[in-house]
Amino acid sequence: MFGLGGLALMPVLALTGAPFVATPQAFAVAAYMALVPMFLGYLLFGIGLASVDAGTATTITLLEPAVATLLAVVIVHERLSSPGWIGMVLLVGVVALLATRPRDQMP
Repeated sequence: MFGLGGLALMPVLALTGAPFVATPQAFAVAAYMALVPMFLGYLLFGIGLASVDAGTATTITLLEPAVATLLAVVIVHERLSSPGWIGMVLLVGVVALLATRPRDQMP
Protein backbone atom coordinates (compact mmCIF):
# COMPACT_ATOMS: atom_id res chain seq x y z
CA MET A 1 0.00 0.00 0.00
CA PHE A 2 2.74 2.47 0.95
CA GLY A 3 4.77 1.47 -2.10
CA LEU A 4 1.88 2.18 -4.43
CA GLY A 5 1.26 5.49 -2.66
CA GLY A 6 4.92 6.36 -3.09
CA LEU A 7 4.78 5.57 -6.79
CA ALA A 8 1.68 7.71 -7.18
CA LEU A 9 3.54 10.62 -5.54
CA MET A 10 6.54 10.45 -7.91
CA PRO A 11 5.11 13.18 -10.21
CA VAL A 12 4.79 15.45 -7.16
CA LEU A 13 8.43 14.74 -6.28
CA ALA A 14 9.44 15.61 -9.84
CA LEU A 15 7.58 18.94 -9.66
CA THR A 16 8.37 20.05 -6.11
CA GLY A 17 11.18 17.86 -4.82
CA ALA A 18 14.20 19.70 -6.15
CA PRO A 19 15.67 20.23 -2.63
CA PHE A 20 15.58 16.44 -2.06
CA VAL A 21 17.75 15.73 -5.09
CA ALA A 22 19.83 18.94 -5.20
CA THR A 23 22.89 17.37 -3.56
CA PRO A 24 24.01 13.80 -2.99
CA GLN A 25 23.79 14.35 0.77
CA ALA A 26 20.17 15.58 0.55
CA PHE A 27 19.28 12.62 -1.65
CA ALA A 28 20.94 10.20 0.79
CA VAL A 29 18.97 11.66 3.71
CA ALA A 30 15.70 11.48 1.75
CA ALA A 31 16.43 7.89 0.66
CA TYR A 32 17.28 6.88 4.23
CA MET A 33 14.05 8.45 5.55
CA ALA A 34 12.01 6.66 2.90
CA LEU A 35 13.65 3.27 3.33
CA VAL A 36 14.46 2.84 7.01
CA PRO A 37 11.78 4.52 9.14
CA MET A 38 8.99 4.31 6.56
CA PHE A 39 9.52 1.15 4.51
CA LEU A 40 11.31 -1.05 7.01
CA GLY A 41 9.35 0.28 9.99
CA TYR A 42 5.95 -0.30 8.41
CA LEU A 43 7.02 -3.64 6.94
CA LEU A 44 7.96 -4.92 10.41
CA PHE A 45 4.84 -3.31 11.90
CA GLY A 46 2.67 -5.12 9.33
CA ILE A 47 4.39 -8.45 9.96
CA GLY A 48 3.85 -7.99 13.69
CA LEU A 49 0.18 -7.07 13.27
CA ALA A 50 -0.38 -10.12 11.09
CA SER A 51 0.76 -12.39 13.90
CA VAL A 52 -1.69 -11.18 16.59
CA ASP A 53 -5.46 -11.07 16.83
CA ALA A 54 -7.47 -7.94 15.97
CA GLY A 55 -8.11 -6.89 19.57
CA THR A 56 -4.43 -7.07 20.49
CA ALA A 57 -3.45 -5.25 17.30
CA THR A 58 -5.90 -2.44 18.05
CA THR A 59 -4.68 -2.10 21.62
CA ILE A 60 -1.02 -2.02 20.57
CA THR A 61 -1.76 0.48 17.81
CA LEU A 62 -3.15 2.87 20.43
CA LEU A 63 0.36 3.18 21.86
CA GLU A 64 1.98 4.31 18.59
CA PRO A 65 1.23 8.05 19.07
CA ALA A 66 2.36 7.90 22.71
CA VAL A 67 5.68 6.29 21.74
CA ALA A 68 6.19 8.83 18.95
CA THR A 69 5.49 11.65 21.40
CA LEU A 70 7.93 10.25 23.96
CA LEU A 71 10.61 9.93 21.29
CA ALA A 72 10.02 13.55 20.28
CA VAL A 73 10.32 14.68 23.90
CA VAL A 74 13.45 12.64 24.62
CA ILE A 75 15.36 12.88 21.33
CA VAL A 76 14.25 16.20 19.82
CA HIS A 77 13.56 17.93 23.15
CA GLU A 78 9.99 18.85 22.20
CA ARG A 79 7.85 20.28 24.99
CA LEU A 80 4.64 18.55 26.00
CA SER A 81 2.00 20.49 27.93
CA SER A 82 0.42 19.27 31.16
CA PRO A 83 -2.79 18.13 29.41
CA GLY A 84 -0.61 16.18 26.96
CA TRP A 85 1.19 14.37 29.80
CA ILE A 86 -2.14 13.68 31.54
CA GLY A 87 -3.54 12.26 28.31
CA MET A 88 -0.51 10.07 27.81
CA VAL A 89 -0.72 8.72 31.38
CA LEU A 90 -4.42 7.98 30.88
CA LEU A 91 -3.75 6.26 27.56
CA VAL A 92 -0.97 4.09 28.97
CA GLY A 93 -3.11 3.30 32.03
CA VAL A 94 -6.06 2.19 29.92
CA VAL A 95 -3.84 0.08 27.66
CA ALA A 96 -2.24 -1.53 30.75
CA LEU A 97 -5.72 -2.22 32.11
CA LEU A 98 -6.74 -3.85 28.81
CA ALA A 99 -3.52 -5.87 28.69
CA THR A 100 -3.93 -7.28 32.20
CA ARG A 101 -7.66 -7.98 31.95
CA PRO A 102 -8.53 -11.68 31.52
CA ARG A 103 -9.65 -12.52 27.99
CA ASP A 104 -13.00 -13.98 29.12
CA GLN A 105 -13.99 -10.54 30.46
CA MET A 106 -13.31 -8.76 27.19
CA PRO A 107 -16.40 -7.34 25.49
